[in-house]
Amino acid sequence: MKILHTSDWHIGHKLYGHERDEEFEIFAEKVLEIIKTENIELLLICGDIFDVAFPSNTSLAYYYKLLTSIVRTSCKYVVIVGGNHDSSSTLEAPKEILKYLNIKVIGNITDQLEDEIIVYENEKTAIFAVPFLRNKDIRETISGANSQERATMLRQGIRTHYEQLAEKAKELKTKGFCTIATGHLYVNGMQIADEREIHIGNLASFSREDFPDGFDYWALGHIHKPQMISDCEHIRYSGSPIPLSFSEKNDPKSVIVLETKEDKLVEIRKIAIPHPRRLMFCSGNMLEIRNNLMTQKLSDFGLRNWVELEISDIYSDIELMQQINKLKEELLNVEILKYQRIKTNELAPNSSVWEGKMLNEIKEIDIFERKISNLPEQEKEELLMTFKELQDLHYHTE
Repeated sequence: MKILHTSDWHIGHKLYGHERDEEFEIFAEKVLEIIKTENIELLLICGDIFDVAFPSNTSLAYYYKLLTSIVRTSCKYVVIVGGNHDSSSTLEAPKEILKYLNIKVIGNITDQLEDEIIVYENEKTAIFAVPFLRNKDIRETISGANSQERATMLRQGIRTHYEQLAEKAKELKTKGFCTIATGHLYVNGMQIADEREIHIGNLASFSREDFPDGFDYWALGHIHKPQMISDCEHIRYSGSPIPLSFSEKNDPKSVIVLETKEDKLVEIRKIAIPHPRRLMFCSGNMLEIRNNLMTQKLSDFGLRNWVELEISDIYSDIELMQQINKLKEELLNVEILKYQRIKTNELAPNSSVWEGKMLNEIKEIDIFERKISNLPEQEKEELLMTFKELQDLHYHTE
């Protein structure tokens, strides 16, 4: 059986308010091309299908259009698991219809462990479809527990869940099945673009030794940079298909092709996914920046590239905006998405800068960290974890 491992599509994602529809369309075409040329039989999407819990009608239409295109190819099966950005109710709403197209959706865990086990008898392959394991689903609540104790209980809850599935996997191995587990979680030591974008996911961070035996392959999502765990070929993040922030601008993007034969995994291979447009960084004074950007060409797909600027000239806010707007009118192949001043002790009058950031760049966590900066380290750690848990509940609760 040939399987395509992907994750973190983040359909509906916007970068500084700019839509990514054209980039997603290019990715969709690439996925369909890979499915056809590789004769893929099963597509795995390992969480964060959507960027927000309640996606727009446009995002939902794009999702269903792509799924219907996929089932018209050699791909007989699709398995979709929820991520921390997804609403399980949104994902599972059409599951009774989708199952008639051989599309299995696991948005959240249930009381029945068997609900996560998908067995393909003819192909001798079993998928253990584990979605993002939410705090409320697996951690025992103990009144008065501190941050470290809560993290330990959460990590133990995740490990216990996988250990129970691993026992089921071992039973299927004795019957000649290849076993594949999915996961949407954070593993210690992984390379990530911006750790503060990973909230509850790294509160219960896994380590290599936490992965139980019994699975031939672990198809992971949550981290946007494709990578292996501790050089283990069979434990991998596929990564996101497009760069989701400027901090990912240089990250290679890919999907992973797996091939099973009888009860063995015989091939693991990456296929590169080209960036539909370049995300660029440019710094200097306005003249230097202009000279650089005017020489840029369109992307290989005919899209304007997006740029982040760091400006050394000292302007007031109004003057800076005027300079940026004038430059935007001149540029044909590049679009300015973000700009900021180079950190300096000398600031222009009336500049809206807070600790080196423009006000529209400041996040809740920045302000909270500033608020608790004078507290003892242990107390800060406790408050930060609680704050991140609250963020996760606020943004991702059904």
